[in-house]
Amino acid sequence: MENKVPLVTVCLITYNHEKYIRQCIDSVLAQKTNFEWDIVIAEDCSPDNTRAILLEYAQQYPQKFQLILQEKNIGGGENYLQLLHTPKGKYIAYIEGDDYWTDENKLQKQADFLEANPEYAICSHNVEVITEMDDGSFKSTGEWLGKDHKPHYTIKDLIQYGSGGASCSLFYRRTAIEGITPYLRALASGDVATQIYCTRFADMFYMPEVMGVYRLNRTGVVSKHNSITIYDDMGVKNWQRINKYFNYQYQYELDYNLYHYFYPNLMQAYWQHKQVFNYWKIRLKKKILQLKYNF
Repeated sequence: MENKVPLVTVCLITYNHEKYIRQCIDSVLAQKTNFEWDIVIAEDCSPDNTRAILLEYAQQYPQKFQLILQEKNIGGGENYLQLLHTPKGKYIAYIEGDDYWTDENKLQKQADFLEANPEYAICSHNVEVITEMDDGSFKSTGEWLGKDHKPHYTIKDLIQYGSGGASCSLFYRRTAIEGITPYLRALASGDVATQIYCTRFADMFYMPEVMGVYRLNRTGVVSKHNSITIYDDMGVKNWQRINKYFNYQYQYELDYNLYHYFYPNLMQAYWQHKQVFNYWKIRLKKKILQLKYNF
């Protein structure tokens, strides 16, 4: 078994997830497949007990587990890049240490789909979203449905409307991320950017089945940033860098996203933080786009 090349490599990224990591890993180990798979975990020098838990699993399943244990905290972006360069499988299934899968056939379903449909580079699926409450408990806040249950995403769709699936649902061909390092290094976040990169030559498919749980907690990557950072640095500037990388060929799709999503949210964030000048600056930019495209 240890000499066989896995069809799928599960890529798990984690930092400070001691409360959730067992549930995440157990959901991976529960997968039922007719093919070989392995798991690579990149742990970014967590100050909590996450690493000790990973070592426990790696000792129990030495043929399945490969650990990337950072000697010092290198940040989520660099840890993510190292993780993406390690898989041996034909396909990569991505998950973060505070999320988990709920369908034991998830890997089988996604692998079967991409094996049968070479015109797609990546697929995702619906998930349940659970949100941390004030008392620290988690409550289901609905399903991640994508854009109006759209099953098919092109690169234009992703730039125009945003993510085609929650991070814990992503499953893609390893060949689709070849050469991704300089692209991701220029960006502030890598989740949706990876989806966009994967679809530069082939499309993305979205499965409506709920096969996982996406956790919104206060220590998550998005949750720890204020709204201005989320919608400006991780939003507007990120999308502009992506557009530059693709030689501005998706200008309309970028502007549509700015007008309908990022600018309204950024205006609200500036207003809440009493940054009146920046609020009016973005409002003017939004007006210019409205006149340009008759939005």
